[in-house]
Amino acid sequence: MDSKQKKISVLMFPWLAYGHISPFLELAKKLSKRNFHIFFCSTPINLNSKSKLSPKYSQSIQFVEFHLPSSPDLPPHYHTTNGLPPHLMNTLKKTLDMSSLHFSKILETLNPDLLVYDFIQPWAPLLALSNKIPAVHLLCTSAAMSSFSVHAFKKPCEDFPFPNICVHGNFMNAKFNNMMENCSGDDGISDQDRVLQSFERSTKIILVKTFEELEGKFMDYLSVLLNKKIVPTGPLIQDPNEEGDDDERTKMLLEWLNKKSKSSTVFVSFGTIPMHLDQPFNARLVVDVGVGLEVRRNHKNGSLEREEIAKVIKEVVLGDYENGGEVVRRKAREMSNHINKKGEKEMDELVEELMHICEMKPNSCYLS
Repeated sequence: MDSKQKKISVLMFPWLAYGHISPFLELAKKLSKRNFHIFFCSTPINLNSKSKLSPKYSQSIQFVEFHLPSSPDLPPHYHTTNGLPPHLMNTLKKTLDMSSLHFSKILETLNPDLLVYDFIQPWAPLLALSNKIPAVHLLCTSAAMSSFSVHAFKKPCEDFPFPNICVHGNFMNAKFNNMMENCSGDDGISDQDRVLQSFERSTKIILVKTFEELEGKFMDYLSVLLNKKIVPTGPLIQDPNEEGDDDERTKMLLEWLNKKSKSSTVFVSFGTIPMHLDQPFNARLVVDVGVGLEVRRNHKNGSLEREEIAKVIKEVVLGDYENGGEVVRRKAREMSNHINKKGEKEMDELVEELMHICEMKPNSCYLS
């Protein structure tokens, strides 16, 4: 992009969870290198945790504080999901909903060219529309889980076309259903409706934190379900070498890992509590493409048992069956090399899509 061109201003508004703020911030960094100016909006407690940005972003990424009303049940240090007691999750969502007028004032004051928003705030794109600002949804969960969820909402009597990627077991099925039926707003809106409305109100496209080689078929199916173009962002992970972005614990961990011999470390991901449903989908996804092995949960209570963990680690390290060990590592290396060769191609295509949306006429850019 020509550096002499007017910068495109983008207001980014992630859900108040680190697992959403981090990918939003990484996308902000990538866009800031392509003549975009980013207004990054979140609560002070979240912004304070991200205050150590590299100085090279100081002119292109601007933090905007979003103040929620405080209450005895929800003081300022609970204006984030980090450390939030589970029973206060709905309270946080309701408080965020109650603050929509404040967000509207932020939109009016900043008047950005584009809003990039998250799945909990279906009212955000409507406020943008009222200010003639296009709005695009950034999806932080996998395309596999998202396509499964939207299929379940829209086609409950039909089987999901990819049977390998499903919720298995009574415990996980109950968790999935309870999560989707949960109502967290004063108007009784369910989380299922929040998700669908957030998708449907996105201008023309939906950004997804993934890449074609891993989730191409799920991206295609999600596009059919939502009648939107699905645009991958590529991986949105923090560069460990960026000055100013690491705390001392991260540096110590990286120094320790760098002293280890090649292929001597096994990474086991169990997911976090807020993402306990996304993790099984991701596990089956990497198994489906042959770059990982799944630790199976207990179907009755969803627990991970030490025998299953030990079994999978043994299979990865020793490769004692045809899909384990070196076969998995080789496929992972091949996929990694292919993605690295693509370089910034996906981000360049994403930028073209965003520029096109920003150039559209306000009265037409919201049609799907």
